[in-house]
Formats: sequence, C-alpha cells, structure tokens
Amino acid sequence: RAYKAITLKLRRHPFTSSYLKKLHLCYVHIGRHFLRKLLSDCSAWEDLEMKNCAIFATEFSSASLKNLSIDYVDFPELETHEYFHDIVINLPSLVSLHIGSLLCPKLILVEVQTLVTASISFGYAQSVTFSDACDYLGALSNVKNLELLFLDDVEGECSLRSDMQLCQTVFTNLTTLSLSTWCLHDGCKVLLYMLERSPILEILTLKLENWFPAAAAQLKPPCEETTDPFTCEKLKKIEIICPKRIKGVGMLVTILFANIISPPEINIKPLSGYSLYELP
Repeated sequence: RAYKAITLKLRRHPFTSSYLKKLHLCYVHIGRHFLRKLLSDCSAWEDLEMKNCAIFATEFSSASLKNLSIDYVDFPELETHEYFHDIVINLPSLVSLHIGSLLCPKLILVEVQTLVTASISFGYAQSVTFSDACDYLGALSNVKNLELLFLDDVEGECSLRSDMQLCQTVFTNLTTLSLSTWCLHDGCKVLLYMLERSPILEILTLKLENWFPAAAAQLKPPCEETTDPFTCEKLKKIEIICPKRIKGVGMLVTILFANIISPPEINIKPLSGYSLYELP
C-alpha cells in the first residue's frame, strides 16, 4: 500500500501547562516519550484529537482526559508497520471515545467505566477477532451510546460460541447501538445476545456496508434457532443500512421478528449513492 502523507516529528522539548484543555494534532509523529510527558505534565487537559497521526506510543494514561478522538483519512507515510505495538487506553475520567481507525495489532481498553459515548470503527489495516470484540463489549458495558464497526471480516469464528458464553455482559445504560456485519455470524448470535441484554435500548442501527458471503450464508431460518424469544420493551426503532440487492437481508428481518416479542418497525435504507433496496 502506498502512503502519501508525511508526519511532523516533534523534538523532545518539555511541554508543561496547567491551562491547556484542548489539543488537536494532525499528521504528527506520536512517540512514547512525547505522549507520556504531554499527558503527565498538563494537569487540566480534557480534550485530545489526533487525525492522520503516526502513533508509536503504547499507552494513553491520564487522570483528567475526558474526550479522545483518533481518526484517519489518509494513513501517514511509513516504510513498515512492524514497529507498531498494542495500544492501551487507560483513562478513568474518559466520557467520549472515538476511534476511526488504528495502525496497531490490538486496542486494549482498561479503566473506561466513565464512558458515555464510544465509537470504534476499524478499517482494513486492523485485524479483529471475535475474542477481541467480546473484550471491547465487556470494557464498554457502561456506555449509553455505542458504535462498534469492523469494515473487514472478523476472524476466530470457531470460538464465537465460547467467547459469548464467557462475555456475560449486561448493558444496563445502553440506549443507542450501531453494529456492522460482524454481529450476524452464526445466526445473528452477537446481535441477539446484545439485544437480550440491553434492557433500555431504544435505537438499533445495522450498518451493513460490507456484506460478507460467510455472514449471509449463516443466517438460519427461525425454526433452526434454539434461543427463546425475548422482549425489548424500550426498543423504538431498528434501521438497516445496506446496498441494494444483497442476499440475506430478508432472512435477517425474519430472524429479528422471530426472536423479539412485539418488535418495532424495521426500516431498510440504502447506503448513500445507492437506489432503494430491493428484498430478495
């Protein structure tokens, strides 16, 4: 892959401020020492936004940071990705988290119980397993608004059943939820799991931008499902956003109606640039 953008590498000058609250960085080389000093020496810092940055730091740790946003439109110019390590987010005061994409083997969330809104979207540069997804769900169990999107297919499907049994998370505060195709594997197991354990969920959005053949093939008729129907008393709206003429959406709707007692209206919308969706 070709990378066109070049990042600015800042020298290791000390940067201390008791007034700095917001910092937005774009195309900046983020090293371990730079980020560690920045987070520890700015006691009032609350808002950090990084766009198209080369992040070589391994941990975001701060007692004051409340909003963190990491996103990419263009990945920075790099000769190799072999020097990237897992990134740990350890922010006990964090309220809002947005991850548009990351260049790292794995994202690890710790001490994020104060989160209200979390949006995590991994692109093709990020490899994700179902075990990773379950770890994210466990760490984000207190959020009110959750978006968890994986543009590439999720690996480790063979362990999905055992991963979900170990997860056992209840989303007591969750009111809005957005998921992508990964939640539809094995007869929508992840999707049904989350719906059953989100007692006050109001809005569900399924963004099926990339409909993988394996996911469509595993959508089973309701008679083959062994789960008992459940109620979603607060659920007001289900929206499915997808390209037209993709196979399996009709079966997805059937599974939702079969498993949710008194389901809400389900709306199917085309992706931007597509004409109205046609059910098979």
